[in-house]
Amino acid sequence: MFKFSFKILSLLLVASVLTACGSGGGSGASIEDSPSALTIIKPKKPVVILIFGDSISQGYGSNIDGVNYQQISPGNTYAELLRLRIKNEKLDEFASITVINESLGSEFTDDAMTRLPDVLAYHRPTHVVLAHGTNDAASDVPFSTISNNFIAMINMSKSSGAKVLLSDITFTRYGPEFAASYSKMISDTAFRLAVTYVPLLKDIAGNFKFYLSDQVHLNDAAQNFMLNNLWEKLVPLMN
Repeated sequence: MFKFSFKILSLLLVASVLTACGSGGGSGASIEDSPSALTIIKPKKPVVILIFGDSISQGYGSNIDGVNYQQISPGNTYAELLRLRIKNEKLDEFASITVINESLGSEFTDDAMTRLPDVLAYHRPTHVVLAHGTNDAASDVPFSTISNNFIAMINMSKSSGAKVLLSDITFTRYGPEFAASYSKMISDTAFRLAVTYVPLLKDIAGNFKFYLSDQVHLNDAAQNFMLNNLWEKLVPLMN
């Protein structure tokens, strides 16, 4: 997936930062709801949900040698699980709900920013889940650049009439201090633009059992956690 600029950093303390990273960085974006506590009101108008991210959302990418591989078992990405949960809970009882995954492996936020207008024009989503940033973080792109690119994509999505959710795929490879700063940048960006912050890796960030060997890509076991974290933020926005 990525061309990493490798750093020799300890991951022994990564787990200690998870609570701070998963708390929304104190930016006012609450993440305290749980799926079981949600009051689900089934939408009465059609909903089109666009998942727009990189290989972590696509479930398919390449390693540092450029070799393509399937990261997640077919049909088991959090986007696919979202489709299934909508059907299983009959959330689409009164109106259609479409989930479109336009994620692209190895994509940086600047490339995503260029690609997004055509994707919005084609699919006309009612909800946009932005889930980029990991490639940038792994390649030492300044946080200010990542944030500005998110801001541009948020504004594009809002201008198209969509509600926006900004996902934080907490980047733990470079240690707890980097992870905390990265997550704070994303939560602060969401707060500034008045969009919904989604701590996509809440409860699993930095836990080795949820990662592939590169300690960046998430495995099959992580997908239900990612789904739940998205679900609790997305469902209240469907009305």
